[in-house]
Amino acid sequence: MLRLNILSWAFVLLFVCACAQDINKEAEQECIPIFVYHAIPEKFTDLEHYQEMADAGITLSTPVLDSIDFILKALDYSATTGTKAVVSCSDFENRTEEFVAKVKDHPGLGGYFLADEPGTGSFERLAEWVERIRKVDPDTTHLLYVNLLPIYAFGNEEEYREHLETYCNTMPLPYISFDYYPVLWDKENEQIVVSPFWYQNLQMVADMAKKTGKRFSGFALATAHSIFPIPTMAHLRFQTYTNLAYGAQSLQYFTYYTPKSYDENNFHLGPITCKGKRSQVYEILRDMNKELQQRAFVFMGSNMESVYHLGDSLPVGTTALETLPAHFLQLDTHGRNALVSTLSKGNEKYVVLVNGSPVDPLIVDIETDSLVQRVRRDGSLVRADLYDVNYSIEPGSCEIFTYSISSEKEN
Repeated sequence: MLRLNILSWAFVLLFVCACAQDINKEAEQECIPIFVYHAIPEKFTDLEHYQEMADAGITLSTPVLDSIDFILKALDYSATTGTKAVVSCSDFENRTEEFVAKVKDHPGLGGYFLADEPGTGSFERLAEWVERIRKVDPDTTHLLYVNLLPIYAFGNEEEYREHLETYCNTMPLPYISFDYYPVLWDKENEQIVVSPFWYQNLQMVADMAKKTGKRFSGFALATAHSIFPIPTMAHLRFQTYTNLAYGAQSLQYFTYYTPKSYDENNFHLGPITCKGKRSQVYEILRDMNKELQQRAFVFMGSNMESVYHLGDSLPVGTTALETLPAHFLQLDTHGRNALVSTLSKGNEKYVVLVNGSPVDPLIVDIETDSLVQRVRRDGSLVRADLYDVNYSIEPGSCEIFTYSISSEKEN
């Protein structure tokens, strides 16, 4: 992740929040925790701007603040709008006990920032810091955030695996967070492309999370800069649904307010501009979050059982789908890339098919028996066999199907 000259920025992983939805009448849905990086700066710290953020579907934020007075105001506004704030201050590590004592009992507190993209050698020191914070604030709902580097920051796959293992074995934290922005602008060919190691990184993090019993959280890019284009709905769908299909239990956006550019990064068109005005991306972000919450019951609390890929040319680090899921009679992408994820929760099995392109629609033939239901975009369920086999999945989007696990024996 590109670093900014900002004193307070990060996320905390608040993985469980009850969120009653009226859309799916069969069950109370959970809510996907959605965080925004580089949130509201001091200049715009007021109730109006915090309500604006809440209206966009944000549940946690990182205010760009250092003054304790403004941090307390941010916590007040967070509590009022039903969101949470992840706070920090200058020299936090040396002033830990003093700072934590001032904010730990505030209802608007979501957690504390420790580090972004630390090297492997920093984990022992950070683990000691976690213990210092916990002595002052033992509330484990105030989770402490450390965000890890992506795979391309390492020389090879083995080095990255060692990085993940050391983190999991050293850090007393219940989650793995990493940042990777896979949607790129290929200037030479003037087209959008997907980073080649995106799925490999996701698979390694998902495997490590499953092995160690931790949850994981992934990012989506909301602010254009460097080689990253202005996000569209298709770009956000591709990133969020792919993360969720691999088992993510929370999502993060980089960034909410557009950072000022001090170098060649040229940050522009974040959801909120440097002047505090909404950009075109704000409405996209708001619509994306609403869509995600309508299907939250599929992903939250589910166990990712497997992820396979379809297509003539499989991405690095992926495995081809060779056996159809139970109750599926046909699943043909005609050579185009897609991922097929199988999730389970209670007696429910979910099959998530994500379009592997953030640019082109996916024409796919899907046929199921009468025991499979289709999870529509609004979260409602309908028998899948009522539909023709020919589907067109929008760029980056997905189709979701469900059936009871007990019915697998009937297949």
